[in-house]
Amino acid sequence: MNKFSLASTLGLLVMGAVGAHAAGSSACGDLSQAVCVAQVGDVNSAQVDAVGSGNGAGAISAQTATGLRVMGSNSPAADIVMPGLASGVVSQEGRGNFVRVDIRGEQNDFHVSQRGDRNIASQVVVGSGNNVAVEQGLSVGDSDNLSSQVQVGFNNVLRTRQQGSGNVAVQAQVPTEEAALLAFAGGANAAAMENSLLGALAGGADSNRILLEQNGDGNEAYLAQVGFANDIALRQQGGSEISIMQFGSGHSIGIEQPAGQRGVQILQY
Repeated sequence: MNKFSLASTLGLLVMGAVGAHAAGSSACGDLSQAVCVAQVGDVNSAQVDAVGSGNGAGAISAQTATGLRVMGSNSPAADIVMPGLASGVVSQEGRGNFVRVDIRGEQNDFHVSQRGDRNIASQVVVGSGNNVAVEQGLSVGDSDNLSSQVQVGFNNVLRTRQQGSGNVAVQAQVPTEEAALLAFAGGANAAAMENSLLGALAGGADSNRILLEQNGDGNEAYLAQVGFANDIALRQQGGSEISIMQFGSGHSIGIEQPAGQRGVQILQY
């Protein structure tokens, strides 16, 4: 079992279970466990903790969500398409950004990319074969975004893409309703979140998927899935907000909200 812990404030670091490699190379994928941290700007901070083997050594798979409908008109909306990403990568460009990644398990893949100032991202993964990725801010002017992701179980997928300023996304795929609420309450505090989750977890949530794409300013989304083979796809634009929880197995939700549309809450058992 390998373990590494990395905290950085400036520059470019490449670190793995067996030594370091030149910055900009594609060598991150050739180790049993590796992480590349690239930071440009001042007062950025990244911390990665992983226990297990094969974490960060695979790839973030491409994802496509179909069947979305425009709220209010029920007309078809464009698919959400998220390309594949390199795993084991934490990239920050701007000032005052923070990332924490906490992995417990085997063969989990993660990716964090942030551009702009004062963006916060946290990822907590317990289990094996999970994919989790955050992309916040597509330009240096996209600031103050918050993303928190929690996955417990096997073969789950969480993908987040936020653009603009002040977006908030909390995503949880966990085995119990209690764990989902703990994840929401933990917010970006990954350490407190993990301690609470580990005390409440039993079993796992497997083969669930969430895709989230928020564009514009002030979007909020709180998504949770408990069970197996559930699927959510969400796209928000403008000042939208949403809250979704699913319990059980085989549920599927597809939503697109037009700019200015506010407020949708869905609970499925």
